[in-house]
Amino acid sequence: MIESKTNDGETRKGMKAILSAIGVNNRLLLCRPSYIYALVHHHCVSDSVSTNVTESMFGLDLPKLELVNPVVLPNLEHMAVEASGGPISSVAAFKSEDKLLFADTKGNLSVIDRETGAVLQSVKAHKRAITAIDVRDDGRLIATACQNGEVSLWTGELHLVQVLQAHKGGTNDVAISRCGQFLASGGDDKIGRIQNLETGEVVLLRGHLRWINSVAWVDGRLVTGSEDGTICVWTEKGALVRNLIGHIGAITALNGADFSDNFISVSKDGSARVWSIHCDTALGVLRGHEGAVQACAYDPTGEHIATAGVDRAAIVWSAHDFSEVGRFPAHSAPLNAICWTKDCSLVTGGGDRIL
Repeated sequence: MIESKTNDGETRKGMKAILSAIGVNNRLLLCRPSYIYALVHHHCVSDSVSTNVTESMFGLDLPKLELVNPVVLPNLEHMAVEASGGPISSVAAFKSEDKLLFADTKGNLSVIDRETGAVLQSVKAHKRAITAIDVRDDGRLIATACQNGEVSLWTGELHLVQVLQAHKGGTNDVAISRCGQFLASGGDDKIGRIQNLETGEVVLLRGHLRWINSVAWVDGRLVTGSEDGTICVWTEKGALVRNLIGHIGAITALNGADFSDNFISVSKDGSARVWSIHCDTALGVLRGHEGAVQACAYDPTGEHIATAGVDRAAIVWSAHDFSEVGRFPAHSAPLNAICWTKDCSLVTGGGDRIL
């Protein structure tokens, strides 16, 4: 039985025990630090919960508690889908439909039904490993990046539209702007690239000393992260706005919040950092992984951050105070990719070919 404690250290232990007990197919409501109050549901926490409540938790009658700044874990559904190709290198969710997109190191690109895991479409998209994918908000355009330097554009039904030889060496990441007008990529040639999809105009970004591992659009700006450990913020016209320094290892991935100017960076130094494109220093540092952190994502509400690492764990953090909310070691190999669906389910993929 889990008891309510007034000691904060004991409380944290109780919280971890609850997470272990209820698994990932539930949600948890956390309240004042000196108490723990859990509501376990199959899908969601009732909106009619009073701020003064009396409930029974695991057979224990709790006193009336005043909930202060409740934090709700996202809807983390547990469903395993095994890829038929190589290790999963990238995952993305369609914002307009209940579909997931994933790519592997054998060059395969697949769309699956999020509810059933059934493969809806699958193509051999590239001859070499696909390093990154992105889906435009309306789901009608998909971009893929490949180790051979290509960036390919596809319809939402995986019909090939265009192949671009974007970089010398590998292309490591690709991102479509929220307005859908600009396509960004970064590669082994240390160059960032912005292409206007309406006019065809290309802008090249030079500022990193080593190859670019990640690109992300954040509130109309492009953010690039490099093996040199630095992050650059650019305008869509290619002007450098600022150079951000904080990590002591290579930047492996970036992700921006949908409705703010904040973004996440993760690194081989084992940490994640939260930034604003308008500030020169990090807003917060997230430490919890053992080894390099490979992927990161904001949930659609902006309330939570998820990170994935070589330690095979996915960690969910509060986007407000940057505290760890939950940890889910669901894979048998390092994780390469993570994303949220439109209903805040978490999707991970990695070396074990399990999605």
